[in-house]
Amino acid sequence: MKEVMHMKRRIISSLPLIILGLIIGLGPQFIFPVCEAGEKVMKCFWTARIELGIGGLIVLLSLIYIAFRETGVRLGLVIAIFFSSILSILVPTVLIGVCGMATMQCRVQTLPALVVSGALTALISAIYGLILAGDLKKAGNTL
Repeated sequence: MKEVMHMKRRIISSLPLIILGLIIGLGPQFIFPVCEAGEKVMKCFWTARIELGIGGLIVLLSLIYIAFRETGVRLGLVIAIFFSSILSILVPTVLIGVCGMATMQCRVQTLPALVVSGALTALISAIYGLILAGDLKKAGNTL
């Protein structure tokens, strides 16, 4: 009974990360799409492709988080999610970017949505990381 309760807790706590991972991965494709590819493939096209992979990684790590009950393993997973979310912010802002024109769809919709969803993912995973690190410390384990 106790394990079922802990499993429910892990499922509930991973749901925001799964949803945000889906938004990061599928958002630039369907929800807040980047510019349509014409004769020339623009930077936003490549940003959307990479965000698909980063979002998928966040979802996968969040699903793995549910499966493990060991606090140290879950701490490692939320650290990986944290750095993946930072990467999801860096791709459209620094690493690849989006179209330069201020009126382009990718700059108006996709960029802010990716930055906000990446920042929320980073914030939630950082909070989970602090909670899990505190749990490890209470249990007498060292980081």
